Amino acid sequence: MKKLSLLFVLISLLGVFSFNRVDANDSLANPSNSSFDRCYERLSDNYSSDSRHFKINMDDLEFEDVSEIEKSALNFLLKKMGCDLNKVQNFKCKHVSEFEYSFVCSANIDEGYFFIAPDMLNAVNIIFNRFD
Repeated sequence: MKKLSLLFVLISLLGVFSFNRVDANDSLANPSNSSFDRCYERLSDNYSSDSRHFKINMDDLEFEDVSEIEKSALNFLLKKMGCDLNKVQNFKCKHVSEFEYSFVCSANIDEGYFFIAPDMLNAVNIIFNRFD
């Protein structure tokens, strides 16, 4: 019974987050209006989410060195959402464990901030959180 209750709680918590995969030819991600307001509208799922998760396939990214993966993934997402790449501030990364690829990066835009981390398989996870 305890296992069933724990499973129910975990499933309920997963329902709180909005998960989206952004592919190179994703119709949601092809912007028709590249204004920053449109960018924020798309990042926040039409202003309905305070936080949103995006999963970027590394095959869609262009980078020459593993140290460029996180920035390349963020730029890919922002381009697809119609965002101005010049609005990105304070991009920084931190090595968080003994594994070579265990970096977590963060960056800000006017309306929120991002956490960026590769999953050591073939994707980069990006979480957008809006500023209050």
